[in-house]
Amino acid sequence: MLGKGGFGKVYKGRLQGGNEVAVKRLSKSSGQGADATRDGVLDWPTRFKVIKGIARGLLYLHQDSRLTIIHRDLKASNVLLDAEMNPKISDFGMARIFGGNEQQGNTVRVVGTYGYMSPEYAMEGSFSVKSDTYSFGVLLLEIVSGLKISSSHLVMDFPSLIAYVSSLKCSKV
Repeated sequence: MLGKGGFGKVYKGRLQGGNEVAVKRLSKSSGQGADATRDGVLDWPTRFKVIKGIARGLLYLHQDSRLTIIHRDLKASNVLLDAEMNPKISDFGMARIFGGNEQQGNTVRVVGTYGYMSPEYAMEGSFSVKSDTYSFGVLLLEIVSGLKISSSHLVMDFPSLIAYVSSLKCSKV
């Protein structure tokens, strides 16, 4: 533990890549974030704000930046929220940068998090901005449903959130 303040304790941590970070764990009595959450669940306006912010971040990486940046590991734990609940896409350790007309790549070393990977990337190693868009769709499902991609308590015993949503599409609910 590095310190303790009015909002909670601050711990020293180390990311997988070796970078040291400070992690603040809010105490229940801090009240920080209480206006946007109830019982740890984001309210709908805040969810929409987070979704819009992530979409804007991806638009910048894919289109508005001088270079095209494909994140390749977009997931909930790689989206940080500031005090105003504005999302920041983080952890670019697996990102690929493209210049000029180059917009996609292929690899034999597939990296990322299973469940968030697009099928063409997971099976063939092909990635593009569409791969990040697929990951964003999975993240969107998590934010809207309040479930994790591989929740063990999914309804109707489906193995994943995507399998559950696919079943809804097939049954035309």
